[in-house]
Amino acid sequence: MIIKTKQFTLRPFKITDATELAQVFNNKRIIDYLALEIFPYKKEHAVFYIKEQLPQYKKKQPGFISLVIEIDGNIAGGIGLHKIDHGHQSDIGYWLAPQYWGRGLMTKIIKSFISFSFKEYKLKRIFAKVYIFNSASKVVLEKNGFKLEGILKKGAKKNGRYIDEYLLAKIK
Repeated sequence: MIIKTKQFTLRPFKITDATELAQVFNNKRIIDYLALEIFPYKKEHAVFYIKEQLPQYKKKQPGFISLVIEIDGNIAGGIGLHKIDHGHQSDIGYWLAPQYWGRGLMTKIIKSFISFSFKEYKLKRIFAKVYIFNSASKVVLEKNGFKLEGILKKGAKKNGRYIDEYLLAKIK
């Protein structure tokens, strides 16, 4: 499963990505917007994460899937589906290194990925939870046809604090 455009490639992780993934992902500006709280993010974290992904790539019906966002041959981010309920719904998650922010790339990446995901997994609904302070992520989803379904009051816990989350979804 590879999605390739002129601007980016979405591809499965490889164990050889671990060093670069750790370098790119070890950024507080990225971690602050994700449920993940591992910081600093080290190579051993990346190796563990990638090894967790590898068996899913071989399954006809994976439980989750995570792909590298590659730009100009470099790891620029990641995108995936969590808790895939084949034929029904899944939760999308994504991140992009700060040097790629503000270029409209994530809007295009999400568009390609959700188109693939709806077809590949026969989904009827893809949803996302976005921290209330992450307005850029909310806008990217809305540009891709996601609609606000509500606000989950204290829906997440991050760094010992409870945070409200937007719940957005795209229905096919």
